[in-house]
Amino acid sequence: HLVPGIAMMGAVESPGLRAMVEGGETLVFVNRRSPYPGAQPFVGIDNFNAGRDVAHYMADHGLDRCGMICGPEASAASRDRRAGYLSGLAERQISPEDAHLVKGGLTVEDGYRSATELFSRNPQPRAVFCVNDLVAYGARKRCSELGLDVPGDVVLFGIDDNPLNEWVAPWLSTVHVPADAIGEAVGRILVEIWDGRTMSDIPDAILPYRMVLRGE
Repeated sequence: HLVPGIAMMGAVESPGLRAMVEGGETLVFVNRRSPYPGAQPFVGIDNFNAGRDVAHYMADHGLDRCGMICGPEASAASRDRRAGYLSGLAERQISPEDAHLVKGGLTVEDGYRSATELFSRNPQPRAVFCVNDLVAYGARKRCSELGLDVPGDVVLFGIDDNPLNEWVAPWLSTVHVPADAIGEAVGRILVEIWDGRTMSDIPDAILPYRMVLRGE
C-alpha cells in the first residue's frame, strides 16, 4: 500500500495505475497529467501552449513547410503538445493536411525511425517539432545521413532543454522545462496533503517555460 503523498512520474494508462487511482491513493502526477478522472494534482508545464508557441515560431519565421514527430497516444503530454502544435498552425492559417504528423515514441531510436518516414515525403519539411529532445537527437542523425544541415536546411525543435544540449546539441532549439523547480512544487503539494487539504482543493502547479533558440 502506498503512503499518502507519493509522486507518480508520468501518466501512461496502465491497470496498476488505474487500480491505485480507483483505490483512492494519493498521487501527484509529474510532467504528464493523469489519464483518469478525479482530483489528482499535476506538476509540469502547459504542454498545449508550448506546442502552440513552437508552431507560431515556425510560421512566423517562414517555416510553414513543417512537420511533427509525435509521442505515444497514451501520453497526455504528447497529446497536449500535438494539439497545441495543430492549434498554433491553424491560427496561422496552415491546414492540418500541411502539418505533416508522424507517429513516434520518446527515444532517440524513435526519432530516427520517424524522421526517416517524415523526410521520405515530398516536399521535405523545412522545420520539425519533436515531442522531446531525445527524439530530436535521433532526427538529427537521420538529417546528417541525408546530407541535410541543421539548422541550415532543417530547423529542429524539441521540448525539455536537456542539460547536455549546450555540449552536444548546439543546433537544437527547444522549450526549456524548469526541471529544478519540479521537486519544490511537488514538495509544496505534499505538504498541503499532509496538512489535511483535500485533493480537489489543491491547484495544479503550472511551471513557466521558455523558448531556447540555438543555431540562428
